[in-house]
Amino acid sequence: MYAKKIAVLFLMIISQTIMSSKTAADNLSLNDLQSLQWQHRIVVVFSQDKRQYETVVEQLQTQQNEVDDRDIIWFVNTGEQLLSNRKDLIGAGLKNNLQQYDNR
Repeated sequence: MYAKKIAVLFLMIISQTIMSSKTAADNLSLNDLQSLQWQHRIVVVFSQDKRQYETVVEQLQTQQNEVDDRDIIWFVNTGEQLLSNRKDLIGAGLKNNLQQYDNR
């Protein structure tokens, strides 16, 4: 009986740890740009022209040291995908929320 209670307690602790680590990971992903404001310089580019957005991404990547020095986080919205130097930050709703800034 005592071993069964310890096993149940152990399972509860493990499930709580897994749930809290998932919540922490969810908090790291962005659904809007509000949390970056005042901490980073944000660059958002909208382009559906493959050659144009590939050129922009290439230029940003070749200037990576300067981008890092200036705390720039960039996003390139191609219409089909959202590219970034911080892919780890992209949440499910970010691409949709960026559409409000698209003035095409």
